[in-house]
Amino acid sequence: MERIQKDQAIATLKEKLAKAQSLVITDFRGLQVEADTKLRNEFRAAGCEYKVLKNTIISYAIKGTPMEVIEPLLKGPTALAFSIEDPAAPARIATKVAKDQERFVI
Repeated sequence: MERIQKDQAIATLKEKLAKAQSLVITDFRGLQVEADTKLRNEFRAAGCEYKVLKNTIISYAIKGTPMEVIEPLLKGPTALAFSIEDPAAPARIATKVAKDQERFVI
């Protein structure tokens, strides 16, 4: 990823996270492709965004914001689930999936 693309990704993420009502951080290691596809579809249907991002991009996007407190949680493969409309939707879906998929960790 070139510097310009990284800057754009950071700016876009920062803008979306500023509007987010809630945020769920997950570790998706070992999740089967079909389970991941189902998970993404559930998030999409609920109006949530689910993004797998590099921890450094997340760190730059949250720097100087109230979400900066999550930085110690950014270890290993990280995915963010957030919603601008329904604050409970990301947590509800992630909890449901975590019960069915033991490798999906919140």
